[in-house]
Amino acid sequence: MLEDYDIPHENDYVTESEDNLALGISNNVNIQTDKQEPIISSCRVCNLLKTDLFNEKQINDWFKEVYSDPENQPSIRMLVDEFNNKILTNLFQEKYPEEDLVFDIDKFRKYIEVYSINTLETIDRETWDIGDAIARKHNIDVLEFSTAFINKYDIKKHLQCLGFNLNDDNKYQKYVNDLKKGFDFSQNVANKALERALNRKLVSGNFKAETIIICEDCGKELRVSDLLKNGHNCSNQR
Repeated sequence: MLEDYDIPHENDYVTESEDNLALGISNNVNIQTDKQEPIISSCRVCNLLKTDLFNEKQINDWFKEVYSDPENQPSIRMLVDEFNNKILTNLFQEKYPEEDLVFDIDKFRKYIEVYSINTLETIDRETWDIGDAIARKHNIDVLEFSTAFINKYDIKKHLQCLGFNLNDDNKYQKYVNDLKKGFDFSQNVANKALERALNRKLVSGNFKAETIIICEDCGKELRVSDLLKNGHNCSNQR
């Protein structure tokens, strides 16, 4: 039954030796490389980036850009999915250079995941049918492609390779998210009160409420978004 097919989480997807998995080497996916660097890292993403499948600098710059934005920092799960989409795209283009990639790569990635691994989550019928049709049309070895996929542990490991302190980052992001939720709640309450005042003709005009932060030392008023993004250098003078 379709409900028996599931999406993988943090465990490795492949049934190979742990030594090979630690090095990011797959017995099934034939990733060719002309680069001279030996594959010796314990980081699977580092090893993948040293193959001809990727431009190492370009991908590392992408990781740094998307994970360095405190306001829009993606989850580890989102990074896993996005990077696996990149792996799948490049594998398809490498193995089928004469064919155009015109299908939904995200749906096909989900299909490959649930086809290859049994977990507790399910996939919808439409995504399954689309993925199955893509695999049949292009005669794709789904199990072979799945062995190149990475997981949450791999992404965390690579972010550490790039210098991110995940413990500190996670604590900071949780604090920022909690702070934003609190401000959003107070702003929504204020907007509802303002809407009632407008409806009762107590005030006239086109208004919306916004939370403003006031520095008690210098008196400067700051928007929440500006404070979180730029901080505040207090002049300490009123």
